[in-house]
Amino acid sequence: MVENNPTKRRKVVKSLCGLTAVGLPGVASASDTDDQGEEAKEERPTGTGSISLELSPENMKSPDEMTKVALEATDDTNISPTAVAPGTISGKSLQVRPTQEAADGVNNLDPVGGADYDYSITNALGVDYAKVENTAMLYKSQERDNDGYYHYMMWLWSKAEAQEIWAYTSFTNRVNVKKDSVYLSNWAPTRTIDKNNRPVSIGLEVGLEGGPTISISGSTEIQDGEFSTSEIDTGQSGRHKIKFDGKGSVSSTNAINGVTHFRSQNDYDLYQDELPAGHFSVYAEGET
Repeated sequence: MVENNPTKRRKVVKSLCGLTAVGLPGVASASDTDDQGEEAKEERPTGTGSISLELSPENMKSPDEMTKVALEATDDTNISPTAVAPGTISGKSLQVRPTQEAADGVNNLDPVGGADYDYSITNALGVDYAKVENTAMLYKSQERDNDGYYHYMMWLWSKAEAQEIWAYTSFTNRVNVKKDSVYLSNWAPTRTIDKNNRPVSIGLEVGLEGGPTISISGSTEIQDGEFSTSEIDTGQSGRHKIKFDGKGSVSSTNAINGVTHFRSQNDYDLYQDELPAGHFSVYAEGET
């Protein structure tokens, strides 16, 4: 499904995210806490995990490298690698995955580069509750609009996998714009999406003034739960955060994606060192 949002200043903030262990052996449930009071609540094991990254030429990967990341991240899953880095996965890349089709999903955009950033939710004893993989992929319009702006799409993708007997309920991925010269204009998803055990399509289409329409789309699959945009701040120095809320199924794997549209008079090109550090950053976090 392709979405188109009006460009305007808007801020929506919802609750902060976290990965939450539920239904764990030896852990107080909600009813146990009610019966036993604060003492039982304090016995719940806690764990945290997070990662942040500046998107710059020094730590971003080329589109070809991101193709490898996409194939590895979705190996042994029902998730298409095109959900991780749309437009970089060719039929040739998928020869080892003949059951999945290569879907381009990118129009009038060139891939600039991307980054992958993973972390684990771990408690004080070193127990891993979940592994969370994240990627961000930047695309640039092939031409400027009538006002001289280039347009960019940032594709976010996250996958959480519960470890052994553990479970989780939520995780997030966020992109931050850190320079006033970059304007956050549109985003997706604009609604809560709940499509359990079926492919979920997400995308964005924007018509450039005096130019072509740019678009990007991809699909992923969630086993249990829903995902949405939990925070959006448009305009200069904006931010966009996507969040998964689940049912706490043990040993489940879920993946989500989102897309953010920016415009800037700067021409960012990863391999000509024209993507200065400090323009974009990403942040992902979780806790039990």
